[in-house]
Amino acid sequence: MEYKKNQVDLSSIRVEPNIENCKVRSLLQLSLKKIPASKNVTVVMMNPSKANQKYSDPTINRIIDFFYNEQTLDVKNIKIVNLFSFYNPKSITLHENINLSEIELNRLMKDNQHVIGTAVKDSDYIFWGWGNSPEGFHETTFYSQVLYVLTEVKCYKEKKTFVFKIDNKRANSQENLTKSKNPVHPINGPILDKVEVEIDSLYRILPINNNETSDEIYELQIT
Repeated sequence: MEYKKNQVDLSSIRVEPNIENCKVRSLLQLSLKKIPASKNVTVVMMNPSKANQKYSDPTINRIIDFFYNEQTLDVKNIKIVNLFSFYNPKSITLHENINLSEIELNRLMKDNQHVIGTAVKDSDYIFWGWGNSPEGFHETTFYSQVLYVLTEVKCYKEKKTFVFKIDNKRANSQENLTKSKNPVHPINGPILDKVEVEIDSLYRILPINNNETSDEIYELQIT
């Protein structure tokens, strides 16, 4: 699947690590052809699916569509990071990716956390969309990464944080948090809007009742 040339500056696309046929991706960044937009956003999801420097995937294109059409945040530059950096289009088998030596796994996890921390620091806005812990995955491992991300973001009280409002066709509902109160993953359906959230002292993700937040549903042309 190609990146949309009318929306993305193809020369701006970067991945880390920049190694051909690499099995991990800690960062995907790109700039939109959106003038005079100037703001930076970081999106935190579960793990990379297929997108790299040359090719996109449905979830990445859906995110690009949203920020390209979104009018209130003035987003120009997008960074995509993940709780886990392992390429795997089927999260149900993500547990197989962590069957590494403890030394190698710790190195990959620390490298990924460093990238996340840097992306959060350098961004004006943070969006979360990691969904629930995959079936068969170690929930202690999953929530240790969630806690790391929430702790990082709590250090920057001036940054606005959002979750996506998703039109979940399978559940026949519009959602921003799962039943387990995790941010809904964009793979579940078209992105309708954004919902600003805050983290309380118990590390709960709570929507903010902000009258300035647009109630408009964005008409995204996802092709």
